[in-house]
Amino acid sequence: MDTAVWAAEIAKIRANTDVEQSALDWINGSAARQQAAVDEAQRLGASAEQVAAMQAEVNAQTAKSAEIAAAIAANTPAAG
Repeated sequence: MDTAVWAAEIAKIRANTDVEQSALDWINGSAARQQAAVDEAQRLGASAEQVAAMQAEVNAQTAKSAEIAAAIAANTPAAG
């Protein structure tokens, strides 16, 4: 395989890695922002019942992030 083909394959792998990391960053960032809102609402006096729906969404996003990260790790060949 010539170097141009290798370079193209490497570029594809890097792009996939960047997309996967971007997705995880977005999910984690979104969950973190929502958690901050829940925490602030509770600091200002909201009850756990009042923020339960948002907390459930934070928990679901956090679980999905872990699931995606595990799937990526499971499907990424070991180096070497």
